[in-house]
Amino acid sequence: MKGVAKAPIPIFGIIFLGDFLNSLEASIVNVALPTIMESFKGFGGSDGSWLIFGYALGLSALILPFNKFSKNGRTKRFCVWGTVLFAITSVLCGLAPGSSS
Repeated sequence: MKGVAKAPIPIFGIIFLGDFLNSLEASIVNVALPTIMESFKGFGGSDGSWLIFGYALGLSALILPFNKFSKNGRTKRFCVWGTVLFAITSVLCGLAPGSSS
């Protein structure tokens, strides 16, 4: 049958996974914020909001370029490699030594 749409359930599952990982990453930054601020002496509470703002700005700045690059039928490849890169960097962050303070 030509013109039959693919089942939307797997697509929604992939979108849900990507959104979940994004929310998880933002939560990790919020939870780690007091420790990050403690390691940088001399920074106040309002400086922490700039860290979160910088994280969100960096993430949003990548949306348009990656959308443009994925338009040529490479969306699946970008999604898979992005998830793999996120997993690798998350493991590396988890293995990083703690602060010695």
